[in-house]
Amino acid sequence: MKKVIFLVTSIDGLRKQNFIKQLGNLNNRNFEISILLAMTNFDEVWVAKKELSLLGKRYHLPEVEVITLTDIFGNRKGIDLTADDLKKIDLSKLEKRVSKNNKDTVERYINSEGDIIAESTLNKDGVPFDIKLYDDDNQLQQITSYDKDNHLFGIHKYVGGHLTETLLLNNEQKLIFRFILHDEPMRTMYSLANTSVLSIPQTILDEGVIDNSGGLINVDSQSDLVRREVINYTNYDRYYDINSFYREILNSLDYENARIYVDIEDVVDITTYLSNRTIFNY
Repeated sequence: MKKVIFLVTSIDGLRKQNFIKQLGNLNNRNFEISILLAMTNFDEVWVAKKELSLLGKRYHLPEVEVITLTDIFGNRKGIDLTADDLKKIDLSKLEKRVSKNNKDTVERYINSEGDIIAESTLNKDGVPFDIKLYDDDNQLQQITSYDKDNHLFGIHKYVGGHLTETLLLNNEQKLIFRFILHDEPMRTMYSLANTSVLSIPQTILDEGVIDNSGGLINVDSQSDLVRREVINYTNYDRYYDINSFYREILNSLDYENARIYVDIEDVVDITTYLSNRTIFNY
């Protein structure tokens, strides 16, 4: 049976109509389908799993293989977390307020001054999706993400309410990957033939200067880029671009002959790192 792997880097990609269309078409053609949830916003993993389950029921799809970063790297060796990596507070000493959000439960923890210090969203079984911590200025400071067995697997760190890095933990809750966000100005120039099967991401088309001449689409775009650097604490490799990390993920799955489907927003960048593979987009 032919294999297909969908590389999903954000919840927005999962919700695209073309993703659903491609998923249904490939299923009807009897492909063996795997969906790799490679997002480094770990809060989206729970949501993605839930939405994939709903998609399967709505379109009568058989159960597909869903793979997370923890599935791939959970058994790798890591290093101990520091106090800076994981901020801990004793929630039992705070006043708790409980409310309902659809089928989920939200618990908010309030200090003696009446400020919300922490907030947790729990599923119907009482297992937290996450715990959010806030600083004295009521700005988000940290989010910890948990799996269905209530094991901590991801940490999001914020400064001034802005996300600065995320940490992926192994099954022993040791640090294996650090994803660092860098804001950088970037000028990008694209040239594609009018007949190209690739598409330039809409965000670049909206912001760039477009010249359509000589059978080519030329786009000169300037924007603020969020570059994600990755540090691997198993072997201390450093990836200066998230796409080189995606390449390692795909190589670790040993899907040499599988078709790879990538979000159209990512396809231009990731093709550079997978130049020996045919990449499809959704």
